[in-house]
Amino acid sequence: MTDWDAARELLERDRIWCAYALADLDPGLRESSDIWIQRESLLLRYRGLAPAVLFAFGRPEQVRDLCTNLEPARYVFTLKPAVRTALDDLFQIEHEVEMHRMDFHGTQQTSPPPEIASRLSDEQLDDILTLMDDQPDRPDAFDPAQLNSGMFFGVWQAGRLVAMAGTHVVSRVMDVAAIGNVFTHPDWRGKGFARAASAAVLNDLLKHGIRTIVLNTQVHNQAAIKLYHSLGFESYCHYMEGVALLPS
Repeated sequence: MTDWDAARELLERDRIWCAYALADLDPGLRESSDIWIQRESLLLRYRGLAPAVLFAFGRPEQVRDLCTNLEPARYVFTLKPAVRTALDDLFQIEHEVEMHRMDFHGTQQTSPPPEIASRLSDEQLDDILTLMDDQPDRPDAFDPAQLNSGMFFGVWQAGRLVAMAGTHVVSRVMDVAAIGNVFTHPDWRGKGFARAASAAVLNDLLKHGIRTIVLNTQVHNQAAIKLYHSLGFESYCHYMEGVALLPS
């Protein structure tokens, strides 16, 4: 049986890096979470997505030992470089990218004009799916369930949704949130629509008093990093994200 209190105590040591994992301790998400602990290290498998997501916190050699609990399967992984290196001979890497974890350091809300970004809900799911369609850079972690559990805003032009931003997770219990699902249709980029939608999401999180707000972007996406810096986010750490096979 998982010791949820012990897991939270470990994850609280680095709230920014562990923000998603802390949210996974929420009732409703923890039922899809498997956690193994060895001394000051933790391995979390979240089964609410397919493939399941692996997250680790702690010492590389201890995380490696904890991986013996995993069944052979394909996994999405979110790992700091030292841990990723320690697991190199256990997993067959299919693809991976280097990412930035950023966190909000601002002290006040931004103020996008309210008519530019409006709230989205599951009633606009068809519009969201049409916006993303088969675009090669569309968000890869969007789940329709996030529309009810999180906060989403979009920008409309001529009755068409052309940009959106939202959250991956929001936990009022753990006091953390992750902004994500930021996307603008290629025909409408360069007009500040992604910033307006992202700022509206950030405002909503701040109004709800969320203490830790994070987001992720690829290290080479300088346009996105510049946008998030303008909203009050700062780079916190690099990590590796990808898909890997644990063979039998």
